[in-house]
Amino acid sequence: MTDSPETAEAPHGWLRALALYIVMVGAAMIATAWTSARVQDPINGPRILWLWLALVPLYFGACVWNGWAGARERGTVLRLLATQALHWFAFVAAMLMVLSQTMRAVLSDNSVGMVLLMLLTLGTFVAGVHAWSLPICLTGIALAVLAMSVGWIEETVLALLLAAAGALAVLGLMVLLRRHFAPLAAAAPLVAAARDG
Repeated sequence: MTDSPETAEAPHGWLRALALYIVMVGAAMIATAWTSARVQDPINGPRILWLWLALVPLYFGACVWNGWAGARERGTVLRLLATQALHWFAFVAAMLMVLSQTMRAVLSDNSVGMVLLMLLTLGTFVAGVHAWSLPICLTGIALAVLAMSVGWIEETVLALLLAAAGALAVLGLMVLLRRHFAPLAAAAPLVAAARDG
């Protein structure tokens, strides 16, 4: 598997590549959260399709960019482009099936976002294999870890919110006590001096 063309040429090219992978994972997180929250919303529901469709050019471009150097060396650039185009077209077709009314009758609101994320996870990893790109495969693995952690995050959000509320309450109490007792502490030396004098 090869690195992207830029990482081989520039010493800091890996920072740009890393930023691209972070954007890919971040966009997938946003799409999943938006989908889970807005699937039944009559106004934002149709926008979900466009949100997921917007991910396709990003992922397609990243896969082509990462596989370009290796494909150019092997003389398989046209094959890379055709493979990635067909691959991401299949992802769009699967995504449209998940968002169809037939599937929506079977899937719950929360599961739609997770199903689409799992499709994107699998699609990204397989696209990395087709492009012969380790970074894209690793991005697919990162998406898989994200998908697995979403359930844990949903379960622990309430506990984290309660802990944060408790910490804020303790902090507020400390500020109130300090404000209340600060004038008494400042006056203590004056009272002692008045007694002694």
